[in-house]
Amino acid sequence: MCPAGLEGQDEEALNKISSVAVLYAALILLPLLFFVSFFNRFAGLSSGDGEYTSGVVFLKGIAPYRDYFSAAPPLNLLKSALLLKIFGTALIVSRSAGVVERLLIAAVLFRWLTKIFRPTYVLVGCVVTVILSACDRTDPIASYNHDCILLAMLSGAAASAVLSQWQGRARFCVFSALSGLFASASLLTKQTVGLGEVLAILTIVAILLFKLDGTSRALMWCGMFLAGCALPVAGLLMYLQHLGAFHLFFQMLFVSGPAAKAGHPNDFLFRELLIAVANWPWLGFGLLALGLSAPAVVRAIHSKGDEERPNARQCLRYSTYVLSIGFLVIGSAELWALTQHDALQDSSKAFVYYTFLLLSLLLVGFATEIFRPGMNRRQAQCILFCVVSWVVAFMLSLSWPAFEAMLLPGLGFLVAAALQGARPRHRRYIYVVLGVAVFLAVGAKLDLPFEFKAGNEGRVSLATAVSVQPQMRGIRMPVETRDFLDGTIALIRDRTQSGDTIFTFPEMSLIYALADRRPPTWSWSHNIDVVNDRFAREEANRLRESPPAVIIYCPPSEASLLANETVWRRGERSGQRDLMAAVESISRGYELRASYPVGPGGPIAFVYVRPQVPIP
Repeated sequence: MCPAGLEGQDEEALNKISSVAVLYAALILLPLLFFVSFFNRFAGLSSGDGEYTSGVVFLKGIAPYRDYFSAAPPLNLLKSALLLKIFGTALIVSRSAGVVERLLIAAVLFRWLTKIFRPTYVLVGCVVTVILSACDRTDPIASYNHDCILLAMLSGAAASAVLSQWQGRARFCVFSALSGLFASASLLTKQTVGLGEVLAILTIVAILLFKLDGTSRALMWCGMFLAGCALPVAGLLMYLQHLGAFHLFFQMLFVSGPAAKAGHPNDFLFRELLIAVANWPWLGFGLLALGLSAPAVVRAIHSKGDEERPNARQCLRYSTYVLSIGFLVIGSAELWALTQHDALQDSSKAFVYYTFLLLSLLLVGFATEIFRPGMNRRQAQCILFCVVSWVVAFMLSLSWPAFEAMLLPGLGFLVAAALQGARPRHRRYIYVVLGVAVFLAVGAKLDLPFEFKAGNEGRVSLATAVSVQPQMRGIRMPVETRDFLDGTIALIRDRTQSGDTIFTFPEMSLIYALADRRPPTWSWSHNIDVVNDRFAREEANRLRESPPAVIIYCPPSEASLLANETVWRRGERSGQRDLMAAVESISRGYELRASYPVGPGGPIAFVYVRPQVPIP
């Protein structure tokens, strides 16, 4: 028999293993329960399958910059092509990879935050953040935004290891180089977020190391970080050399692309204010949450951080509670969504404003403290995390002012800090608020899994039809969407040859991928925030000069046009009207062969076919 002391040690070790297993089970299973309920229940017709389409066309030898306009770096495209090459060219491959990526984001966020806060509170913060961050109605699951965010988080997590207690030179150099490598990879995925993270992480970690460990460590960090950055950049330069597209790449990413989102830097501020006014109820709730939770967050940041570390038995019990309650909240929200016709949409926007504003205030406070004596490593970790989170949120807001992806990774930090810094009797109220938020967000997502310019495709409960297209296996959609896709693709294959072109407006890149046809224009997407007005007019002329064999046209309403012009062009006439005029002018000489509702009760898409010319 074992001595009593050894038995106690074995029991503690077993409890520790069990607690870690249950922590990670809750971390993975709860978001997974959420994602599997809708990830394959929409087609993503309008701007929902850009990652998939870019991977498909790349495998056919069609390269960005050289062969078509692209306003994004190539890493997301190359990742998509690699996945489709390995696992097959079905859309479900991209969607499944997107779900796995969200779970990986949860794991990285959890691992990083447990260096700062209690694992139990971090668990709640991670689960809530990953679920709410997916609740934007335009979130397609497979997204270059989340690729970029994951890489930025990996860079920040590696930098946090550099800020840890004094360590050997080899480990320090490896993590410094890894941080630079991931930051540079994020730059090659989305230039705005990536560039912000490269500069922010390089600068803030250098300052913190100078403060904590002296000049030599700060200089060593800078050298190794920049060395890590150089590898992906060198790969990009070699790729551009292979394509012969140096000038086109920089023109598209840093001139033409940004001009579609703003002609002047003030346009970004104007759009922020305009959307904030439109979202005033959620802005108000966000400000209320900020006022109530800010003291607890600040208290947690300035605490020593180890006075409430739970033992293995407490972790096991707490994580079991979270897993059980999480299943109850998410499951009941899903059942509620299946029996209701309308849900409270966009409630997650309140957390977007809460996260961005509170992070901004924390950074102002850090700016006044960073050069004061007495900073410890835990406070340095908090500063690094808040800087990374704020840069992600701010750079994403340049694309759209209130986008739920902005919650990553900052909301996880704020929730964990609020729980750890709150008085014990107040924590129950935080749990209630978070539970209600998750319930509403899950219900809203299942009520409206995806919506963009061509309208929404219907509730998850209506997604029961299966397409005959082999690339769509594993995807279910409403009957109306299935009929539109199958009927349109059959018509294209019947009336066109492989060298013919087709054109969709608004952008429906999925049809290009399914029909294996290209547009006659330089860009495959003509959304108002993708092509600027001058480029749109040039595209309209190309369309007239080379009329496509088939046109799929879902005309936007005048109200929709005016709303987009107010947001993106300050109310001035946009080039979208020239594109529409070209489509309508060409289609007058075509045969209207079919018309379909894009989704249940959605707008009508008209399918025009060029008249066949008899062969002499």
